[in-house]
Amino acid sequence: MSVVHLFIYVLSGFVAGVMNAVAGGGSVLLFPLLLSLGIPAVTANATMSLIVQPGSATSAYGYRHHLKKLPKRYYWLLLPTFLGALVGAALLVRTSTVAFQHFVPFFMAFAVLLLAFQRQIHHFLYTKKGIALEKRHRRLILVIASLAFFGIAIYGGYFGAGFGIITLAFLGYTELSDIQQMNGLKNLSVLSVGMADALYFTHYHMIDWKILPFFALGNLFGGLVGATYGSRLPARTMRAIVLLIATALTVFLFWKFR
Repeated sequence: MSVVHLFIYVLSGFVAGVMNAVAGGGSVLLFPLLLSLGIPAVTANATMSLIVQPGSATSAYGYRHHLKKLPKRYYWLLLPTFLGALVGAALLVRTSTVAFQHFVPFFMAFAVLLLAFQRQIHHFLYTKKGIALEKRHRRLILVIASLAFFGIAIYGGYFGAGFGIITLAFLGYTELSDIQQMNGLKNLSVLSVGMADALYFTHYHMIDWKILPFFALGNLFGGLVGATYGSRLPARTMRAIVLLIATALTVFLFWKFR
């Protein structure tokens, strides 16, 4: 690997870390990049799930002050998230590379659509749901959210790109209204999925360890920068650039794998 390649790996990890901390969608860029390096689709997906973990950890740390105000019962959502991710990882292990390549363009298209309509989804959820909930209703919503997070995490463990965006959308149906608290919980959820993936994929030798450290290093600092300075970054411009590139990459994947 040349110095230029190493720089690109670190920079790509950094950008993905910032995106995931601020808005989500960083994996939408990482996955096609890993494919362009000649890494098989299943290995690329498994490796991507570990690349974003340092950024998720530093992002969660960056949101620690907001997480302190998060109702403690919402931390229980991390358990079904972890278990669902194990199921998703197990499904991926049992999927052949050829079969997975046929699914990838559709997964990418789904993630791109989530990224494209993220602002509209959030605006609708945050402005329409202002309902005072009784205690028993809060418990019911938490149970429903647990089931939903288990299902979402299966997708997260299997593919992952767009998982953070889906998580934020579902949190919009709960009593939470502070986007910063939601973002912090979203980052913890991504971290939970990554821990499950790391255990499973490492055991089955599905990680490309040669490139992982360089992407992960950039992701580590990107997550911290995104969480610390997220409100000062031009998130709309960044999202537009990512969306444009991701759309082009999705079209390319349909051409390549269909």
